[in-house]
Amino acid sequence: AAGVPKPRKHHALDAVLMAFAMLDAVARSNAERRSKGLQEWPVRIGVHSGKVMAPGHDVKQVNFASVIDIAAHLQKLADPGTVVISEEALAGI
Repeated sequence: AAGVPKPRKHHALDAVLMAFAMLDAVARSNAERRSKGLQEWPVRIGVHSGKVMAPGHDVKQVNFASVIDIAAHLQKLADPGTVVISEEALAGI
């Protein structure tokens, strides 16, 4: 997660940039796999931004469920090779 364990002012932008870097890396890998007749990896990415509780200091429990659930739903909406970004993440860019 971009912004865990320490909050980052531009965490949403960091997450989106990371998503596009991941797509680029997979595209390069897929080109190589295609040239060898291997199956390509269809990657879909969902990016969401929200508050989470993370371990550290006095926090004993990790609560990523709602943020990750939303990102997972966004990922399901993405076409292969694309990124879907929530309004919350977009607002943080």
